[in-house]
Amino acid sequence: MDKLLVAPAIIAGALLGSFLCLAIARFPQHACSRWWLLRLCQPASCCDHCGARIRWRDLIPLVSLLLLRGACRDCHQTIARHHFVVECICALGLGALVLLSPSPALFIWLMLFSGIALLLSEIDRRRLLLPDVLTGPLLWLGLMFHIVLLPDAVASAVTGAIAGYLALRLLASVYALIYRRQGMGRGDAKYLAAIGAWTGVFSLPLVVTMAAALGIAGWLLTGGWRRKATRQPFGPCLSLAGWWVLIAQHGSTDWLTGLFKL
Repeated sequence: MDKLLVAPAIIAGALLGSFLCLAIARFPQHACSRWWLLRLCQPASCCDHCGARIRWRDLIPLVSLLLLRGACRDCHQTIARHHFVVECICALGLGALVLLSPSPALFIWLMLFSGIALLLSEIDRRRLLLPDVLTGPLLWLGLMFHIVLLPDAVASAVTGAIAGYLALRLLASVYALIYRRQGMGRGDAKYLAAIGAWTGVFSLPLVVTMAAALGIAGWLLTGGWRRKATRQPFGPCLSLAGWWVLIAQHGSTDWLTGLFKL
């Protein structure tokens, strides 16, 4: 795609990131899609500390947070850092997709995957939850992606979805049998099924290997080995691994495709 579109994509990504922050903040523990959509529309955004309504000029992605020096205009309490991080990731991610996508159609599909993956990752990081209301549509979008753009690979996508779910469910069952406790939820299996629908069955071993390596690295870096009872979210690892493999499969850069040989 044209490199001149990078700047507009970054701006659009920042706006999308701001919306995702709102969606994450208003996601209830037990959500259905209808009630969650209603919560996105109302009430107006307010400060998490003092409850003051946030003015429109304080809702400009990235810019407002920098001008306010990361604090609420009314109570001067520090605004949670994850708002800025999510907006930055989304802005830079869309800018990267413009450079990596060989066609506008592929850009739109990869943008859909990236947005939902980021949403799932942050919800899982905060609440250790990968909700069906997101993993289900992501799976069907993966199948539609192949039907529209890669009809010859539909069988691989369907098999990837089935294999992804069964692989993690089997692993979780073996873990529970050995250690007498739950080690991995059904949400992780459903998420891997959705990723398998996007990448196809032959790329699943690479996705799982990368996700496991990222999970171990994160566990070591955050000192998880000191807190044996602490659960660690696996969703962000699956998201990053799935995104990377999708770019390796369909992106326009030689070094990615050459590295993974997909």
